[in-house]
Amino acid sequence: MRHENESLSSDIPCARYFSADGYPGSGQGGASYAAPVPDATGQVHATRSQREGIFREMKLRARYEKPSERRAREAAEAVRRARKSEKKRIERDGF
Repeated sequence: MRHENESLSSDIPCARYFSADGYPGSGQGGASYAAPVPDATGQVHATRSQREGIFREMKLRARYEKPSERRAREAAEAVRRARKSEKKRIERDGF
């Protein structure tokens, strides 16, 4: 049995890392939150994944996409890419 003054947090090993409001911090309560600083490797990976469209592809694959919807989406993406490259070419070449 647990005594009245004995808290539940003593049973949870990671509870000392969280404050009373549920955020990581001093563990003493309050709203102090020290966000972890991302290391360079993680930041490079996230940037590369974003650039290559991995996050977007994962989101698309989360649900089934009918073949006709896929073809329409890919055609629309191709049109967007062509317009973007044409706009960049005009801006770069000046005509």
